[in-house]
Amino acid sequence: FDNTLIAKLNEPALTTIAQPVGEMAIVAVKALIDILEGQLEAPYDLIYFEPKLIERNTVQALKE
Repeated sequence: FDNTLIAKLNEPALTTIAQPVGEMAIVAVKALIDILEGQLEAPYDLIYFEPKLIERNTVQALKE
C-alpha cells in the first residue's frame, strides 16, 4: 500500500496503490489555513482523491 520503495524493491515486486500524497498535502494545508483564518467552518466537505493501481510482479493475467 502507498507504493513505497520497499514494495518496488521486494522480490517479487509488490503490486500497490499509489496515493497522490503531494496533492493531499496541498489541500490539507490550504484547508488548515482557511480554518485558522475563519474562512472554513465545520461541517467540512469530503474531498476524494484518485488512487492509482501500480501493477508489478504479484499480479498475473488469468488464463482463458
